[in-house]
Amino acid sequence: MEKEPAMPEIHLLQAKLHLHAGDYSKCLNCLESGISYNFELRQMPQYNLIKARALKGTGELTAAIQCLCMVLSMPGVRRVTEGQKTSLSLSERASVFLELAGALRLNGEQHEAAKVMQDAIWQFKETPEEMRVMVANVDLALAKDDVDTALNVLQSVPPGKSSYMQAKEKMACIYLERMRNKKLYIECYREICEHLPGPHSSVLLADAFMKIQEPEKAIEVYQEAVKMAPKDATFATKIGQALVRTHQYDKAVNYYETALSTSMQNSVCLELAELLLKLKRFERAQQILEKALDHEDSANLSTMMNDVAFLRILVKVMHAKNEPCLDKLQQIYELQQKIVRRLSFEQPEKIDQQKRVAAVICCELAQKLCSKHDLEKAKQFYSEALIYCADDIEINFQIAQLYYEHHSQDYCEDQCFKILKLDEKHTSTSMLLADVLFRKKQKEEAIKRYTDIIYQYPGNFHALAKLLHMLRWVGRLDDVLPFFKTCETYSPTAVTEPGYNYCKGLYYWHAYRVREALIHLNQARGDPEWGEDAVELMVHICLNPDKDTFGGEVFESSEEDLDPPFAFGGKLIGMSIAQDLLRTFRPRSKTGQDKAVFLYNLCLVHSKEPKQVEKAVLDLSAMVANNVLLEASLLVAAQAFMLLKQSPRARNFLKRISKAQWTHAIAEDFEKSCLLLADMYIKMGKYTNAEKLLDDCIRYNMSCSRAYEYKGFMMENDQRYKDAAQQYELAWKYSYCTDPAIGYRLAFSYLKCKNYTQAIDVCHQVLLEHPDYPQIQTEILNRAQLLLRP
Repeated sequence: MEKEPAMPEIHLLQAKLHLHAGDYSKCLNCLESGISYNFELRQMPQYNLIKARALKGTGELTAAIQCLCMVLSMPGVRRVTEGQKTSLSLSERASVFLELAGALRLNGEQHEAAKVMQDAIWQFKETPEEMRVMVANVDLALAKDDVDTALNVLQSVPPGKSSYMQAKEKMACIYLERMRNKKLYIECYREICEHLPGPHSSVLLADAFMKIQEPEKAIEVYQEAVKMAPKDATFATKIGQALVRTHQYDKAVNYYETALSTSMQNSVCLELAELLLKLKRFERAQQILEKALDHEDSANLSTMMNDVAFLRILVKVMHAKNEPCLDKLQQIYELQQKIVRRLSFEQPEKIDQQKRVAAVICCELAQKLCSKHDLEKAKQFYSEALIYCADDIEINFQIAQLYYEHHSQDYCEDQCFKILKLDEKHTSTSMLLADVLFRKKQKEEAIKRYTDIIYQYPGNFHALAKLLHMLRWVGRLDDVLPFFKTCETYSPTAVTEPGYNYCKGLYYWHAYRVREALIHLNQARGDPEWGEDAVELMVHICLNPDKDTFGGEVFESSEEDLDPPFAFGGKLIGMSIAQDLLRTFRPRSKTGQDKAVFLYNLCLVHSKEPKQVEKAVLDLSAMVANNVLLEASLLVAAQAFMLLKQSPRARNFLKRISKAQWTHAIAEDFEKSCLLLADMYIKMGKYTNAEKLLDDCIRYNMSCSRAYEYKGFMMENDQRYKDAAQQYELAWKYSYCTDPAIGYRLAFSYLKCKNYTQAIDVCHQVLLEHPDYPQIQTEILNRAQLLLRP
C-alpha cells in the first residue's frame, strides 16, 4: 500500500479483511480511503458489493439496497452474454442476487425479495452456484414460516444431482428443528445412504442417530462405516464417544485400545487418555500419553500441535496424582510459543485457534504459580494471555481474582469495571466487585450490589450466601429474610433446592437455631455443588453447637455448670453425629479431600483425649508446613496446644492468624483466633491486649456476641457495671437471647447499676428457656424484686 496507494485492489482487499472480522466502520473507512486515491474505484462492482455488505451489517438497509441495485445494473452482472467480459466471478454474481434478496427481506419488502430470488434461480440454473441459490430460496421461505414451500423446493432435487445430499440434509434439519419429527429426520439420511452409499453417508446417518439420543443405533451404523474405511481414525473416535454416551466405559476403553494396537492414531489416543482420566485410571492414561510423546523432536506443525494436546492431558493426570507438573507446563508453554510464531507465516488460517490455546496455557501456568505464591510471574503470564485474547472475559476475570486474593483491591476494582464494560451482566464479576467494595469499607454499596444481583437472578444462591454473610458482619442478619421470600416467589420449588437449603441452614446457625440449621443443611449435603460446604458446617455445629471459645478458659467454669442446649442431647452425641457425617463424606476435588482430613483432625481435637489430640497436632502441623488450609489448621492446632497445656505454642500460632490480613475466606478462623487469643490475655490480666483483639473482631463482625461478652466481662471485673451492661446487652442481642450465661451476666450488671426492672425482665427471659438455670432465681431475680419494693 505504501508503494502503490492508488491500486484499487489493495483497498478492496483491506476492506474485505475488516468485513470478515465484522468491523463494518473500518471496512467503510477503507473504501472511502480508496476513493480518495482512485475515484474510479466507485465504478467497480466489487466495491459496491463490499460496501453493501458493510451497510447491511450496520443496519443501513436502504443504502445497502441502493448499492446492490447499482451493481445489478452494471454490465455483465445480471446477465452475461456470450463473449462479454465481466470483472465479477460467478460466485460474486450469485452473492449480489442473494445479498439483495436478503436486504429486501430484512427491510420488509418480501414480494421484491421473492422476485430477485426467482431471477437468481433462473440465472444460475445448471451452474455450480445452483445449490447455494436454492438454499437461500429455502431460507427465504422459512423466514416467512412457509415450511411447505421450502420442503417442495428441496424435494424437487433428484438423486442424480450434485446438490442432492445438501438438499436432503437441509430437509432433515427442517424436519427436526421446525416439525420435531425424528422419524422423517432419520429417513432423509437413510435415503442419502441408499442413493449415495459409502462411509461418509453412513457417518451422516450415525451422527443423526446421536443427535436424537439413539447411540445404540449409531454404534451399529458407525461399525458398518469402519468396515468400508478401516484406516479412518474418525470412525473409531465416534464409536468410542457413542459407547461413552451409553455408559459402556469398559467397552469404550477396549475399543480404543484395539484401535490403537493397529495404528497410533492421535485422535483415538487423545480420546482414550481423556476417558481413562475420567475413570481415574491414571497409570494407564500416563503410559498411553508417554508412549504417544515418545518420538524424536519434530519440526512438523501438526506433530507439535498434537504434542501440546497430549502434554496438556498429561498435566491433568499428574495433577490428579498430586505430582509436580510446573516443569511440564513450562514445556507446553515453550512449545506453543514456537507453534504460534510459525503459524503466522505457514498456516495463518489456524492462528486464531492456536492463540486461544496459548492464552489458556498461560492461564494454567499463572494459576499454578499462584498456588506456589509466585505472584509476579503469575501476573506476567496473565498479561501474556491478554496479548493473545485481549477481550477474553474469563482471562480478565482470573486476573481480577488474582488481584483480590493478593489484596490489591484498587487493581481488582479497575479490572472488574473493565470486565463489566465488556459484559455488564457478568454476575461473577459483579459479585467480586461487591466483595472488593466491602473490603474497602464501602459496605452499603457492596450490599446494594448483592441485593441487585438477587433481584435480577433470584436463583443465584451463591450471591444469597455472600449477602447473608455481609449482613451478619454489619449486624443486620435478619435483613436477609425478605430475600428468602424473593427466591420462593420466583420459584415455588426453591425450597427444595440444595443452595436454598444451605443458605437457610446458614441463617439458622447464625441465628442460634441449631435444630433448624441441621435440618436444612442435611437437605443440601448430598449435592455435588453445595455438599462439601454443608457437611463442613454441620460438623462444626455438631462439635460446638453453642459457639463457645473452644480451648478458652475464661468462661470454662460457667459453661460446665449448664448442659449445652444442643438439640440432640449433649456433646457426646454431637461428636458421634460429626463422625458419622465424615464417614459418608466423599469429596472429589483436592481441596475437598484436604478439607476432609482437616475435619477428621478437628474431631480428634474435640474428643479432648490426649493421645487423639497429639495425633491431630502432627497432622495439622504438616498441613501448616504445606500451607494447606493454613488459617484453619493454625487455629485448630492452637486449640489442641491449649488442651495439651502448651499455651506459649498456642499463642504463637494464634498471633500468626491475628496478624493476617482479613478476607472473606478466613473471616471465621480470624474471628475465632482473635477470641481465643483475647481469652488467653484476659486470663493473664492483659486487658489492653485483649481489648485490641476484641475491637478487631467487632470491626469485622458487628454480630460477634462473644466479643461483646468478653468486653463486658473485663468491665465487670473493673466494677464498671454500667459499661459492662451495655456490652452484655449487645452480646445478648446478637446471641438472639439464647445463651443463659450471657443473660445471667447482663441481669447481674443491671442489678449492680440499680436497673432492677431490666434485671427482672432478663431473668424471666432466661428462666423461660432454662427454668433450672443455677442461681439466677435466688441471686438476681429475688434480690431485684426485693429492692424494687418501697
